[in-house]
Amino acid sequence: MHCFTRLPLFLCSLLFLLSAAPLAAPAGFGSLSAKNSGGKLVIKGGDQSVGFSIDQVGLQPDQFRVDPDNATLLNGGAATIIVSGITDDVIIDLGKKSDAFGIHDAAIPGRLKADLEKGADAVQLFNVTVAESLRLDMGSGANAVQLLNVVSGQQTKILCGKGSDAVSLGGGASAAGGLVVDSGLGDLALSITGMQVNGELKVKGGEKGDAVSLSAITCTGSFALLLATGDNSITVSNCSMNGSFLLTGAASDDDSLSMWNTTVGGALELFLEGGDNFASVSGCSAGAGFFYNVNSGGNNVDDVDLTDVGFNGPTEVELGGGRNDLTISGTSQFDDLEVTGKGGEDDVGAFGASFDGTVRVVLKDGENSAEFLTSSVNVNLTIKTGDGDDFINTTGSTVQGTLVVNAGGGNNTILP
Repeated sequence: MHCFTRLPLFLCSLLFLLSAAPLAAPAGFGSLSAKNSGGKLVIKGGDQSVGFSIDQVGLQPDQFRVDPDNATLLNGGAATIIVSGITDDVIIDLGKKSDAFGIHDAAIPGRLKADLEKGADAVQLFNVTVAESLRLDMGSGANAVQLLNVVSGQQTKILCGKGSDAVSLGGGASAAGGLVVDSGLGDLALSITGMQVNGELKVKGGEKGDAVSLSAITCTGSFALLLATGDNSITVSNCSMNGSFLLTGAASDDDSLSMWNTTVGGALELFLEGGDNFASVSGCSAGAGFFYNVNSGGNNVDDVDLTDVGFNGPTEVELGGGRNDLTISGTSQFDDLEVTGKGGEDDVGAFGASFDGTVRVVLKDGENSAEFLTSSVNVNLTIKTGDGDDFINTTGSTVQGTLVVNAGGGNNTILP
């Protein structure tokens, strides 16, 4: 057996994954079988942990090398084998222990489907082409997945279970039929860097909070980040998508989004629930507007910062109850803007922004401030507040249409 010695860097990377999802040492040898079944390469594990690699280095297109590690018996022996006549899928079905496998420098003529069930499992794919779909079902446990320069002809799907999972994709990876990453019932650390997705990119969060980083992704469809319970952190940078960007959160949890230098062909939509939420959007554009909605009537805090953005289409910001801030700055360009509050203390400020359409700010009872400084509005600007001591300032701004300021009861300050 060779224990991945054909590619030391590959082994080092796999061992790094194992440090994130440690494998329990087997009491004895793990048992593994590999065979050609109707043109499919079928690999099955047993009741013990197994480790192995698959590659095609120096082989014919229909040949695959299966190399067990030094704690795994393959087809009853310890030697590497070559399986010939593979013209279809690669199917891997492992047991309920902690397993690790890697595939490198290979072209799979059909699907790649792996089911790892329970255990702390580790998977690495490196320089792999899959003609059809790619599906990794990691099961429950603390799992680690890394895909580098992996190309799939159809959808790529990674399904996790109850544990803490780490998933990394990049290095020129692409998915022709879209990408789905499902955290299951656990928590997810997801990093995608430098990937082409033809179709939708969908991330479904777990129940214990997720950390998602998306960078340098080109997508012909939409991004959909559907977060569940737990405190979630999302970073999006240098991405482009032809469709929309959707982020949803869960009730009573704190969510944060940092997005910069990203182009959204459709609408940029953030729908969050309770909790203290933060959204920073900088250097981004959206072809069909920006929508921010917090479904909360409590004492939560929302902080929304929009810097150097360009939104074609309506921009609607609905702040929750509590203490909220909306800040628009830099060379930001909007069509229509509508801001509504649910009561509490709201601060709305636009500094040097330009609006091609109508701006309407409606804040309810509480101590609120609305400032539009050195900004330009091509149609109408309307600011309405409820009862409470409010501060309204439009110094240095130009309004081509009608300026309407209607402050409610209280000791209000209106400038100029």
